[in-house]
Amino acid sequence: MKNLMIVLMCAGLLSVGVGCEQQQRTSGLDDSLNGETRTAEPITVDTVTSDMSPELTTLMETRDEGRVRTARVVDTNTRGIWDDIRNIFLLDRPSRLSLTPIP
Repeated sequence: MKNLMIVLMCAGLLSVGVGCEQQQRTSGLDDSLNGETRTAEPITVDTVTSDMSPELTTLMETRDEGRVRTARVVDTNTRGIWDDIRNIFLLDRPSRLSLTPIP
């Protein structure tokens, strides 16, 4: 049993070193810059403290996540409205008030 554990541990260590070959994606920045090099602006305290979370519009959502959530809520509410209209106009099921069976 001890030998089996040692073999499994060695196989695990070897598999970590091998890994899977992944394709490298090029972002195309070199093509868009036409060979020019860009220098990044230096990071200062003022640039960091002016907008601590530039990608977030609320405490936990980006602008795109907010748009998706809003679209989902509008879609759900719109489908619910049609159910409510059917209930108001009594189109959801036959009446159960009749003593005779209604087909």
